Order: sequence, then structure tokens, then C-alpha cells
Amino acid sequence: MITNLAWKSFRNRKLTLSLAVASLALSIALLLAIDTLRTQARQSFINSLSGTDLIVGARTSSINLLLSSVFQVGAISTGVEWSSYQQISSDPRVRWSIPISLGDSHRGLPVIGTTDSFFEHFKYGDQQPLQLQRGDWFQKEHQVVIGAEVARRYGYRLGQELILSHGSGESFLHHDRHAQTLSGILAPTGTAFDRTLFVSLNAIDEIHQRQDNAAHGHDPLARRSARTPEPRTALHSHDQDAHPGHHSEHDEHDEHDEHGEHDAPGMVATPASDDLHSAHDNRQISGFYLGLKQRNQALAMQHMINTSKIEPLTAVMPGVALLELWHLVSVAENALLLVSALVLLVSLVGMLIILLNSLQQRRREMSMLRAIGARPYHIVTLILGEALVILLLGLLLGLGLLYGSIALAQPWLLSQWGIDLHFQWLSLEQIYWLAGIVVAGLVISLIPAVHIYYYTLADGLSARH
Repeated sequence: MITNLAWKSFRNRKLTLSLAVASLALSIALLLAIDTLRTQARQSFINSLSGTDLIVGARTSSINLLLSSVFQVGAISTGVEWSSYQQISSDPRVRWSIPISLGDSHRGLPVIGTTDSFFEHFKYGDQQPLQLQRGDWFQKEHQVVIGAEVARRYGYRLGQELILSHGSGESFLHHDRHAQTLSGILAPTGTAFDRTLFVSLNAIDEIHQRQDNAAHGHDPLARRSARTPEPRTALHSHDQDAHPGHHSEHDEHDEHDEHGEHDAPGMVATPASDDLHSAHDNRQISGFYLGLKQRNQALAMQHMINTSKIEPLTAVMPGVALLELWHLVSVAENALLLVSALVLLVSLVGMLIILLNSLQQRRREMSMLRAIGARPYHIVTLILGEALVILLLGLLLGLGLLYGSIALAQPWLLSQWGIDLHFQWLSLEQIYWLAGIVVAGLVISLIPAVHIYYYTLADGLSARH
């Protein structure tokens, strides 16, 4: 009987109570969404790198080195000399090393220049190796391997030619004279590497070996009739924020020359590969990953690199750098959770206001119920039942909004930030939160329940309007 009366009363005031349900649902969805994004983003970051003991780059902060070299967020302004990489990699404590070169992009997605060691030694998640979904890891200088998200977004096929661009983001300078052939597609990893392209270091060197217009003051639009090879004593860099360790941008005419176009009569163009091999010893890279034979040697190796006299370098342990990152963002995380909790509190107060405002209209209704034999606890139960219906509907609608938002935001978060936001059941902590919300709502609804009980005692059947 009480349940039937509560439902009919709810239907009679469905507009105002629906607003309370909607407000409560939005606040619950906001609270759970912030917590889900916080926990899954942290887990996604942690899973991006596994088994790598040290990350080495030019002198910078540990967080900047971690974000730029693993998550392709930010930029590295300077590079690491190839000789330094070779010297550190030859240390007897090092088991393997992976050089990386950053700074190019493809349709706004990051490109990493590396070697076969990346595919052989890189691990993510729970020591999971990279797997190829289709094709092969690049075996030639002009081949490219792409992440699963890149293939999904653009529908690329094996054998298709891709054009890289200079710099990150939407670049205006494209390396259209050096098309890369798609040789492989990686299986999904749930990390930032799903939206990354991989090419060989030699291909990166060949693309940038003659891009020296800024270093030599050449007009990038000028056209020269013949090439005059110059001795290379050191690598120059142009737009180092985009290409640490590479030659500066070369004029468009030189790219024509690399293919034998516009050579002066009688001149024999020197093959690009000859210059490339002569420059390998002097090239720079953005950084490298190190795997040690014994992990307890990481601190000693880190100290040796950070205090090295070769050049200013920074070595960081990924786990320690991640802890520093979470320490920085924890303030923002807690602030967001606090704001969402306050929004939830406002929603509960709004539900209380709606119930209190309806009491004046329902005084005669409750008095009539008392007259036909309803006991005081029936009246209180009726009010609490209505509040429980509002809370449960708000909770269910909030969960629906949460999972719907996850489904809609998942592709965008993965493509833009490399965060693999996926469906998962509520955690035990979140269940406690929801139970606390229901209890708090019922406690708040006791206020109108007690009010209406005393009203019916005073009014009887003679309630005045």
C-alpha cells in the first residue's frame, strides 16, 4: 500500500521530482567520472613503460624527460651526442639500449626514429612485448610501422606511402621527397604508442642531413644549380624544439638535388647515403632507454650519467619520475574530487528543498491518511520511500551517463592523450561512495518526514490552505 501511494505521489509531481533526479544523476556521474579518469589515467601511464630501468636525455627536468620521451607530451630542446649514447650503452652494466629521435610528425601524430632494438626490448604493461598485428617491423630505411590507433583512425594499409612532416602538430613543412612505405601495424597496447609512427634512425638522418638553411643562412626558397658537398664536422640543428639532434631545415631545392634533379652539366651528384654514413658518428638523438643487467645498479648508473663530464645529461628512473608527476597532479585531482563532492551536496540539498516545498501542498493528503488509519511510521515511510526512489533513479541514471561518457570519450582520449579509458565495474571504494550517497539522502529526507508527521498531528482533517 505504502509503495503504491509513494509511486502515485511521485507520478503526480513528476516534473519537480524529475529535476531532482536529473540533478542528482549529473552530480553522481561527475564524481564517478573524475575518479575513473583519475585512476585509469594513472594506470595507463604506469602501463606505458615496463622493464626500462633508466631514461636518458639532455639536461632537463625528470618529468619533462619522462613526458616527452614516453608519452610524446612536450618537447626536448637539445639532443644527445651519438658518441655519448655509444659510450654509455657500452657500459658493462647495460644489458640493452634503445635510441629514440623525436621531432617529426604525421598529420599531427608523433613520429619516433629508432632501431630494431625498440621492437626487441621495449615492454609495456606487465612485461608485455610489442606485437605486430600485420606486416613486419621496418627492415629498410624508408619503411614505417604505425600504432593501432593510427591505422584505425586513417584506415592505412600495408604498402601505402606516408609523408612525414617537420615539427610536431599541424606542420606546414612536409618531407614529401622522402615518402615512407608502411611495412607493419602494431597490435593495440593501450599506451601512447598506439598513436605513434616508427621509422628507422637512418631514415631520419637521411631526411634531415641537408636541411641546413638556418645554420648557414641559406634562403629556404633559393634554388642552386649544383651541389657542393661541404665537410661536416658537427651536426647543426634548426627548430631544435622540433628536432633535437638533426640538421636544420634544408631548402626545397636540395631535396630535388637528392634525387638527381637540377644538377649542373658535368656534375656528378654524390649519393645521399655517402654523406649519411659519414655523418652517423656526429649525429644526435633525443634520448635513449636503458635496461640494466641488475636493477639494483640503477642508482649508481643514474649518478654516473648525471655527473658525466661528456656532456650535460639527465637520467631518470621511470617509476620515480611517475611518483613526482602524481605528486604534482594530486593537488588538482583532489581539488576536482572536492568540487564534484560539493556539487553532489548541492544536489542533495536541492532534493531536500523540493521535498520541503511539497509539504504545504500535501498536509491535507497526509491528514486524510492519518484519518483512515495510517500510523505515524507509515507517513514517515512514505516520505522516505519517495526519497529512496529519487536516490535510486538518480544513481542508475548517473551510472548510465558515466558509461555512456566513457564510450564517447574513449577514442578521443586515446588519440589525443594516449589514455586507454575503458569500461570496468565499479571499484569497492566507488560502491562505498554510492552507498554513502544513498544513506546521506535518506538522512536528509528525515527532515521533511518529521515535519509532515507533526503537521498531521496538529491539522487533522481541518488543514487550512
